[in-house]
Amino acid sequence: MNCDSLFSRLSWTAVPAGCDEDVVKVKVFFRPAQAEDFVLLNEFSYPADSIMLHEPGESLAGCYRIIAVDSFMNESAYTELCADNCPVYELPNTFSPNGDGVNDFFRPFPYAFIESVEFSVYNRWGNLLYETTDAMIKWDGTWQGQLLPDGVYYYICTVNEIRLEGIVKRKLKGTIQLFGISSKSGN
Repeated sequence: MNCDSLFSRLSWTAVPAGCDEDVVKVKVFFRPAQAEDFVLLNEFSYPADSIMLHEPGESLAGCYRIIAVDSFMNESAYTELCADNCPVYELPNTFSPNGDGVNDFFRPFPYAFIESVEFSVYNRWGNLLYETTDAMIKWDGTWQGQLLPDGVYYYICTVNEIRLEGIVKRKLKGTIQLFGISSKSGN
């Protein structure tokens, strides 16, 4: 598994030397989370195929089982390998929703392997100004249809990461420096 790609590469040697003349195929099974059942992904002729690329979709997390099968359809003990995602979710500490088309929305960068978030922005008096469950956030710096004044705002974010053990929550807290109105007027 490589967290910079969206595929896993498996390779195997099915049997010890001297035992391989009876092996006819290798079965590869997969489960995306520990609480789920294994599902057969593919069967490969042995010894011809010993590498497989798997694109599981939105997540790389999962466990693989590899089983050798002989000519009498007897199955070997399995070999199991599990890999987890490398979740990333980073939030900036400033943005400028001034309508110039650059940095007009508060959003994460970068992010990967995130199911959703619970994101809320507050002013210094603790009043809720914005909330969303969209991982992209896309806050435009407004409250009740009006662009908020330049200043520091506070956020609380629960990030729901896609992990091998299922969805795992992680808390983030921080500040956002908003540059908007004065930037728009050229001050």
